[in-house]
Amino acid sequence: DILLSIFQQWLRLLEKSNKTVYSYKNEIERIETEKRQLEKHKEDALNKLEEIITKERKRIETHPLVVEKNNIKHKFEELKFSADQKEKQLKTELNMVKERRDMLEQKLKEFEEDKVLNNLKTELTTTKRAFKNYEDSMEVKIKNRNYLIW
Repeated sequence: DILLSIFQQWLRLLEKSNKTVYSYKNEIERIETEKRQLEKHKEDALNKLEEIITKERKRIETHPLVVEKNNIKHKFEELKFSADQKEKQLKTELNMVKERRDMLEQKLKEFEEDKVLNNLKTELTTTKRAFKNYEDSMEVKIKNRNYLIW
């Protein structure tokens, strides 16, 4: 009887432990199922959020003020490029003008040197003529004197 009683108690304990094990197993499965459902819910929420963000981006990108801002930005970039090109062109033209000015200044300097030289040549020629005339007049005076003396 005692053995039977011990055996029955053992069986009840075993049954309880089996129930506890099954209960734990069921609880673990329930938690894992909830975890999978939460993961799925999280994934769905992230997809929905990404979809909302994409729609908002499109809405913002097509907003009239954003479109106008982008158009202004594009025009500004075009104008800046055009201004840069014009600046390069003007610098090139300025360099050409400077080269031309330098060349004309050099020619003017040469011309002035030639003019001074020509003036000196003219003055020299005039002085030579004057001396020649003076010599001639002196010779005439000397001849006249000599003639008078004779």
